[in-house]
Amino acid sequence: MKIVTKELIPLVKGLGGLSPEPGVKCHTRKPLEIIPRIKVKRGEPTVRPKLVIIGASTGGPNALNKVLCDLGPDFDIPILIVQHMPPMFTGILAKHLQQDTGRTTIEGKHADYVQPGTTYVAPGGFHMKVLASSNGVMQIELNEQPEEHFCRPSVNPMFRSASKVAGKDILGVMLTGMGSDGLEGTREVVEAGGYMLAQDEPSSVVWGMPGAIAREDLPHEILPLDQLGSRIKKLCHIKAMC
Repeated sequence: MKIVTKELIPLVKGLGGLSPEPGVKCHTRKPLEIIPRIKVKRGEPTVRPKLVIIGASTGGPNALNKVLCDLGPDFDIPILIVQHMPPMFTGILAKHLQQDTGRTTIEGKHADYVQPGTTYVAPGGFHMKVLASSNGVMQIELNEQPEEHFCRPSVNPMFRSASKVAGKDILGVMLTGMGSDGLEGTREVVEAGGYMLAQDEPSSVVWGMPGAIAREDLPHEILPLDQLGSRIKKLCHIKAMC
């Protein structure tokens, strides 16, 4: 097992340079449906976010590593991540992120309660959603419903479900990635009052997913990768260390 892990962790680290991610079909084969643009309310959030949601694809592992390292191990707001990857690799990614960042990082499991200070990575082959449980604590749901944008996990189900559960208490981040997965979900996050950040084009391996939401004028801010972590901390009223 140790030998397998040693061989696979470098492969996961190298996924950031692959296009597309191995085993993942994630490209748009038909024109996007034309939907009227919504008017994004500018200005910083008036409430401290209760949930951070992140979407990523090509180049995502390295970008996630940078953002989570900058947040540090004491960042107490739960984080949900959808990174386009096949089964098995998402578990290794979670382990790799935990080792590098010092944050508790695990693959999301069905019916898990969302805990403060914990990062959840959507497992390959499953959509990950966040739901409101009967006791008022957010809970994870995994399902094998049809692919969206030819992806499972897709960013859309997680973003959509979060918008219904947390609304204006969401801080969303769209990182580097091929295609336009997450566009529809981002629109719902913004319509619900959530705040969206997007990685800029020069620092992205592929400016597909963040570019798609930028072209619809959905992000409140578009920032270089090396500024996202400190900006998230500021928006969450946590003193930035970098």
